[in-house]
Amino acid sequence: MSFRDFCYAYFNWFPRIFKRFITRLDKDIDAANIKMHPEVYLSVLGFIFLISYIPLIILVILRILILRTNIMLPLILYVLALSDKILVILALIPPLIFILGLFYPSIQAKNRLWGLEMEIPYAGAYISVMASGGLSLPASLRRLRSVKDIFPRMAEEAGRIEAIRLAYGMDPISALEKAAATTELKSLRELFLGYASNLRTGGDILHFLDRKTELLFDERLGKIKAMGERLSALMEAYIIFTVLGGIGLYSLFVVSLAMRGMIGEIFSSSLFFLFSFILIPAVSIFFIYLAD
Repeated sequence: MSFRDFCYAYFNWFPRIFKRFITRLDKDIDAANIKMHPEVYLSVLGFIFLISYIPLIILVILRILILRTNIMLPLILYVLALSDKILVILALIPPLIFILGLFYPSIQAKNRLWGLEMEIPYAGAYISVMASGGLSLPASLRRLRSVKDIFPRMAEEAGRIEAIRLAYGMDPISALEKAAATTELKSLRELFLGYASNLRTGGDILHFLDRKTELLFDERLGKIKAMGERLSALMEAYIIFTVLGGIGLYSLFVVSLAMRGMIGEIFSSSLFFLFSFILIPAVSIFFIYLAD
């Protein structure tokens, strides 16, 4: 019995409790290309969530034994069991694990879509060259699976289309349409559906692929320019807040120390520490998140 089978066999009650509150989990798991059924995924998450309470339970039991008996334990266990902060941290870890586990498919799906978006223009050029040599889009996608070092995300997408074709017994074009219906990336959906539509109506496939590839590169160039302007604005705001704000606060702090007898203490050492070692790192993390 594998780990997944064990979790689903003994913790299959866990997804029945929480699945009704999680509406997008199925789509996120499929978009993230996680090869696991949603109920199995929730069962594994429930198992990890429950066993993460074991350290807390052990320390609570030790704490009860220490307070009610004269049991002899190593010093480190005394410190851990009698520390309220340690118990609070251990009590917060399982909910954090559960929340991160719920959001992991969504985060992985966004990362995968971002990687696909980066690769699509170049994969479109590759497919267009293959089409000029007589290869169809499904055949070109199968070729992409052999160059996964160059197009790792498109190779995964090609594997997903092949899995859909084999699982549902579809022809390659119907598998392309089904894959396009389940993807959230607009450019990839338009590429697949446009190819299928041109093929069914007898259109010029090569012209469509050439034109679509050109549009993909133009769209990517526009996004890069917009990204550069956005990063420039973020960097200006970050420099104004951290550098100029830090210099101004440091100057006021030095002046207040030098003239404490005349004007009193304007800025305390704790406020300066809070700004330098807590607020500045927090703002830096926030700007990194905005830039990403």
